[in-house]
Amino acid sequence: MKTLRAPWLRVSGLLLLMAWGVLHGLGYDYILYVIHPSGDFDAAAAGDEPDYADDRYWAALPSKPSGAQLSPAGEALPDGPRDADVFYVHPTSYIRAESWNSPLFVPTRAWEMIDIILGAQASAFNDCCRVYAPHYRQAALSSFIEPDSDNARRALELAYSDVRDAFDEFLARIGDRPFVIASHSQGTYHALRLLSERVDGRPLRSRLVTAYLIGYWLPLDTFERTLQQIGPCEAADDLACVVHWSTYGASGERRAGVPHWYPDGHELSDNKPLLCINPLSWQRDGARVEAEEHSGALYVSRGGSRLHTFLNRPVPHKLQNLPDLLPDFTWAECRDGLLRVASQDETVFAEVGTDDSQDYHMIDYSLFYEPLRRNALERVRHYHAGNQWASLRRPRLHLLHR
Repeated sequence: MKTLRAPWLRVSGLLLLMAWGVLHGLGYDYILYVIHPSGDFDAAAAGDEPDYADDRYWAALPSKPSGAQLSPAGEALPDGPRDADVFYVHPTSYIRAESWNSPLFVPTRAWEMIDIILGAQASAFNDCCRVYAPHYRQAALSSFIEPDSDNARRALELAYSDVRDAFDEFLARIGDRPFVIASHSQGTYHALRLLSERVDGRPLRSRLVTAYLIGYWLPLDTFERTLQQIGPCEAADDLACVVHWSTYGASGERRAGVPHWYPDGHELSDNKPLLCINPLSWQRDGARVEAEEHSGALYVSRGGSRLHTFLNRPVPHKLQNLPDLLPDFTWAECRDGLLRVASQDETVFAEVGTDDSQDYHMIDYSLFYEPLRRNALERVRHYHAGNQWASLRRPRLHLLHR
């Protein structure tokens, strides 16, 4: 049997939540063993390097039907061009892994889940922005379970190289329009590095509306060691800043052993103070905001069963539409660097509450879908209000997108 890193054996949330409670009740050792890639890292096993000039390598484009173009029931999208663009990096869907990086265009559960995730998360930005989301050779979940292994480091580096190349193509496609960076989980791991290497301290920063780097336990020392000129957002209309939260129940226990990228190497975030911005107030002050201020959560059915995820077998399930919003859904407050919310044990999201950890990582976006949707639009409008020249450029730039 493969050697497993002991610190991760207690982190039931990482496996059960990221794999939607797969095989709950079986020993964690067994689950870790089964999802582990069968051999060492091999770049060839992940397939050819993506060519992002080819539309096939994009999960979402303004001109390509996808879950990112859907809107909640009864919520019509506005006519006319959007005033910004969003580069969205999806989370891990590659749970049961044959190789250290997920190959593209293979009909698996990991592959079909990407469009479902776009509907549940990236669609929150289609009111303010044209949505771009690359397919990338994501690192297997095991890369986050044993992050200091050579296999994991190489898998994460390959995944990041795809995200970086996609971002360069994204910039070429959008011209000099303003943009948002958005991500979740593994996507946030890569987006943070992207923000550091491609945006921070560069002229491109002037076009950054906001970076929504959600759901990856973001240490505050990021803003000393990794980002020098991009800080945490302090208000609902702040620009060129970072929004982050990681969601837990009132008594949820912070996840241990989460690896983070720094310019001088990877480190675990254990015991580091974390950034938390409350999406019901867009403040860091820790004040509790009651459910009456909540404009709407969004529950998106993923179809299939937990067994499909565990075995990486397609259902198949195609997301056709989004359901109604769920207003007044939960209170929220930032405490100890975590976003605390009401227990989800008896809500439509009960499936993610598989143990006592109250780790709601899987629904970081879903619980605050409509507040996020409205805030992204507010920040884009505020960006343009401070840039009078933008309205003159917009009609011409609209012709640039493909």
